Amino acid sequence: MARILLLEDDPDLHALLEFVLRRAAHEPLGAATIAAARDRWRNEGCDLALLDAHLPDGDSAELARDLIEARIPVIVWTGDDRGELSARAARIPEATILRKPMDPLAVAAQVQARLLR
Repeated sequence: MARILLLEDDPDLHALLEFVLRRAAHEPLGAATIAAARDRWRNEGCDLALLDAHLPDGDSAELARDLIEARIPVIVWTGDDRGELSARAARIPEATILRKPMDPLAVAAQVQARLLR
């Protein structure tokens, strides 16, 4: 069972992703803000991080880079247009970048793929 840091501020999407992660035998560590996600990671650790790109308290790119530096795989998603998606990928090239809307089962597949790398 992998511990997955899940940073998503939309309560419905957050609940859906938590459900999918639990069904895949993972333990989601939920957070709705960057500050809360950083606290959970520091206090509880994680094996992989799923991060929404834009949150009420900012852009998750800095958190993503910190996680990657700590050798934690990162998956980031955004609802922005292709230009922003490309810019985000250039800023955090080690992260897997997904575009909203996302298929939750595809997210679960990405989680498995990143955990196996």
